[in-house]
Amino acid sequence: MTALQRARPSHPGCHPRVPRAGSLSLGLGGITPLLTMHPQNSTTEELITKPTTPSLLPPPGTLGLCLLTVATAIAQSLWDGERVSQAVGVVLGNLPNPSSLTGVGKGQVIPGWLTLFTYVFPHGGWWHVLPNMTALWIFGAIAERMTGTLRFVAGYLISGAVGAFCYVLVVPNSTKPLAGASLAIAGIVGAYAAWRWSSKAHSGSQRLLALALEVVSVVGVVIWLAARTVPARPDLPGSVMYHFIPFLVMWLGVRAYSGCRRIVQRVYDRAA
Repeated sequence: MTALQRARPSHPGCHPRVPRAGSLSLGLGGITPLLTMHPQNSTTEELITKPTTPSLLPPPGTLGLCLLTVATAIAQSLWDGERVSQAVGVVLGNLPNPSSLTGVGKGQVIPGWLTLFTYVFPHGGWWHVLPNMTALWIFGAIAERMTGTLRFVAGYLISGAVGAFCYVLVVPNSTKPLAGASLAIAGIVGAYAAWRWSSKAHSGSQRLLALALEVVSVVGVVIWLAARTVPARPDLPGSVMYHFIPFLVMWLGVRAYSGCRRIVQRVYDRAA
């Protein structure tokens, strides 16, 4: 007896249930893998799939940055937190003098230029590190899967370096070593937003609106920097601005890079 004969119904009017092509019911806890393939082109290994469970962990780059930051916070809790910040944080007074970035300052253990990337790991306390790592964990889980690990981590560190110069621009009188991840997070959010915007097609009116917002933002920052009275300590407007400026700088940088790539591509296409 053939398989077709065994599958025939024993009673007239009854029809066997034939599974639809492209799906396979495993019958184990209601797990039904969705297969969008033609049976004649599928192998046995391709039809047998394992159920997947969404991971609670972010991609490796984000996870590594969070773990390194938490490990630094633990070290600050076990030893003198101020000394750790001084050792790997940015001494703001060195930024206006490029020659000082090549040497190792007092209380530091690495050259000044390297602190532009390491200051994002020490923090001012657990009240400071936990909100930053929560934001990085959530945002990194989204952005890193879109951009790739290497690009995300590099963008995070570059954003931190840009944020340090933006901070000293807003708070030039600060004497404490700069430490914390919020400037890097603000910058990488701006870079990711610009990357997403530039990767999609937009109408002429949308591009004009984006350009107008960019011009207004730049002019507004310049006017605010010129008209304000520099406070002795960071105040609320200053805090908003030294987070917004890294966002804006990274946004404009990625937008300019994407525009140059499009121009080069058009010239290459015409030449070809």
